[in-house]
Amino acid sequence: MKNEKLTPKESLQADNEIKALDLELNFGAKTFISDDAPPELIAAFLDNVKKNEADFQNAPMVAIYEFIGKPKFAPIDLLETDEQFETEIERIQALLLSKRVFIDRPEFLSPRAYYRFLINDFFPHQLRNYTGDTVVHTFTYHEFYQDAPEFIGLNAQAVIEDILNFEKPYNGEWLAEACRSDVDVVPKSTIVKKIKALRTQYQAVIPVAFQPEGFLPTETAMYFTFLVRWEGILADDSGKEQFEGMGICQMQLNEERQWMVEGVQMPGFEF
Repeated sequence: MKNEKLTPKESLQADNEIKALDLELNFGAKTFISDDAPPELIAAFLDNVKKNEADFQNAPMVAIYEFIGKPKFAPIDLLETDEQFETEIERIQALLLSKRVFIDRPEFLSPRAYYRFLINDFFPHQLRNYTGDTVVHTFTYHEFYQDAPEFIGLNAQAVIEDILNFEKPYNGEWLAEACRSDVDVVPKSTIVKKIKALRTQYQAVIPVAFQPEGFLPTETAMYFTFLVRWEGILADDSGKEQFEGMGICQMQLNEERQWMVEGVQMPGFEF
């Protein structure tokens, strides 16, 4: 069999593929190498990316407020109108972008609420003290809080699905620390026991259908309505039961501004 040697170009292309794999394994970087790109240019680019990534990983952590130069900002209590808050928000966001720091702004937050978030939550947050040209420090509001309306339905659905998922133990994720059983306030541990008791009645649950319907806000809570269908095979092998209809979850924001489930009423089970 003839042993064909690689041309210099092919050898450099092979080296570039190894460099790209090294970046992916060590830094999680995804790269795409075009077939028609000069391999010398690609090699220089990959070398530069590796150096920047290594420098970034070794950089110490620092508060965002310090990273952007500890700018002066107006105390929240001294601002009154939306226009005043917007002026301060625009100034801070321009400064953040000048330092290659990006944070999204949720539409549901008022100017006062978003400004409070920037000052009280975002400024103290830590990032890598690195200012390389290839790095943009990107954050999302939902990394800090899950109080957007869409999380109401997601968290409620997670609770319903976890209750009816017999393939894993139920640990009470997204349940409020203080729940409701009929009209009484009870600890989360009591509801977890009630859910485990429900599971002893059935040996399995087969396909669950879940459809969000809407939100109903009140002065004291948020209610999330849904349609659900589930079938349970009885533990004593006497048959199966089928449940279908409208359900409702009572939701509350906890201190970390996460939507937690306080109570559930649905066909076949409630607390």
